[in-house]
Amino acid sequence: MTSAKNITGTLPLLARLWRELLSPLRRRIATAALCTLGLAGITALYPIVIQQAFDRFQRGDETLIWVLPPTIIVVTALRGGFLYAQQYVLQGTVLRALEALQNKLFIALTGQIWPPPRRWPRPARRRASPPMPPPFAMRCSNPSAGWVMC
Repeated sequence: MTSAKNITGTLPLLARLWRELLSPLRRRIATAALCTLGLAGITALYPIVIQQAFDRFQRGDETLIWVLPPTIIVVTALRGGFLYAQQYVLQGTVLRALEALQNKLFIALTGQIWPPPRRWPRPARRRASPPMPPPFAMRCSNPSAGWVMC
């Protein structure tokens, strides 16, 4: 059983979550909701297609043979498209909200901004080291020859 104290303490937190993290993602949330509605509508077509197939089969309608397979393919493809779009948009939205939350937490804990500004100095370039000798190589009497097999 939920107490009134828990609800009154949760509502301000939910309002803050919406205001600070989720309101910039309104378009993505609306797109995910539209994809969910499209997915529900396409999924609701399955029983209609099956019922139409049974009715036409009982009447002996010969168009069933060439109408039913493409209809099933189109309905299934649309359902897959809506499902993919919904998952893509929804997971992207969740990851962006989590990233914003983690950045706020990082700033609160360390006082630093991450990622660092691009104007930070680049590390100094190291000088190239001399080439390594090949295995079993020796320096011959001529030092200018470098590493050779003797």
